[in-house]
Parts: sequence; C-alpha cells; structure tokens
Amino acid sequence: GDGKKDVVPYFKRTNGTAWQSGSAIEPRPLFGLDILTKSDPSRVIFIVEGEKVATALHSLGLVAITSQGGSNAADMTDWTPIEGCERVYLLPDNDDAGERYAKAVAAILAGLTNPPSLSLVRLPNLPIGGDAADWIARYIDNVLLDWDGFNPVPECGVDMKALLLDFQKTVD
Repeated sequence: GDGKKDVVPYFKRTNGTAWQSGSAIEPRPLFGLDILTKSDPSRVIFIVEGEKVATALHSLGLVAITSQGGSNAADMTDWTPIEGCERVYLLPDNDDAGERYAKAVAAILAGLTNPPSLSLVRLPNLPIGGDAADWIARYIDNVLLDWDGFNPVPECGVDMKALLLDFQKTVD
C-alpha cells in the first residue's frame, strides 16, 4: 500500500539440500544462470532489472538474466558467466534506478576479459518505472486481463509467435 516492497530471497546452500532465507554470499549468482549455462554462447542474452522480468522473458523462450537484489545489486553479482557470450541486450527499467543499473552493468561487462557486444535498449511507451514485463502486459492485455507479470506468459489465448516476433523487432 505504501509503494515499498520487502524482498526475501531464498537460496539453496551448496553443502545441503535445505532452502534458506536471506541473500546468497557475495558475489551472488545470476538469476537465470541455469538457463544461461544451457544456452549457446551465440544466442542473444537479455539483462534486465528484476527476477519478474527475467521470468517473463524466459516464458517467451529467451535467455534472460538479472542480478539478485534489484537495481543496487549489480556490483554484488558474479557476471563472469557472461564471459565468452557474443551479444547482450540490456533492457533497463524506465526510471533513474534503471539507468543507474544499466550503467553499472555496462561498466562491469566492459571490464570482462572477453566482453560481449552490448546494446542498450529502451522499450517504447513504458510508463515511469515500467519494464519489459509491463511491455509484454500491454501487448497481451486485450487477451489476458489478469496476467500478474510474475507467472510465465500463458500460451492459452496469446499468439506467442507474434508476441516474440514483435518483441524481437522492438529490441533490434
């Protein structure tokens, strides 16, 4: 109600099977690392601000990653898995925090031994604070009025191929 949010991440310790609340030890692993490590290094990677956005892009079959902990966590993250990847699109949120995050991530990636080609993409017609999940929601609002942006984009009633093509045209 007051516009603030509490983030309580959970992670699985490497020496056990139990989940634990709190932040992982720094440098934190990338959210989406499991998808990144299974992908071909020539595939385009999307770096976004927030797990919600990464999950939305995953549901479109895209490789998307983010730092765990929001716009101030770029320097707390292990970005070395990007090493050797060819092309990265950085999609910041449409606000000052998003711009700071994009600059921080770009600087970190530029410092890698073998940095990727980096493109900064500002999605059109986003509200202040809007992100790629909001762009997707606007695309599908006429079909799925109740998509919350946290769950994968449901294939029922949505032309996923058209959505993906439109997204790719927008970012290129």
